[in-house]
Amino acid sequence: MSDSSSVQPLNLAQQLIQRHLISGELTPGSEIALHINQALLQDVLGTLVMLELEAMGLDRVHTEPSVQYIDHGLVQ
Repeated sequence: MSDSSSVQPLNLAQQLIQRHLISGELTPGSEIALHINQALLQDVLGTLVMLELEAMGLDRVHTEPSVQYIDHGLVQ
């Protein structure tokens, strides 16, 4: 017999989000703010992300470490 009022444990993704949560609540559909402490970009979408960050006026990222792997294209 299960207790329907028992709280389910958080899955791995929920634990990571909760650990880095700045504001908001972990409810589906709600907006949250997270502290991002690492960035990993790949060559397909990484360049697009960099262009968007540049368009937002950001001249550098504030993560440690920040890594971008490029093996199919070069940013010129």
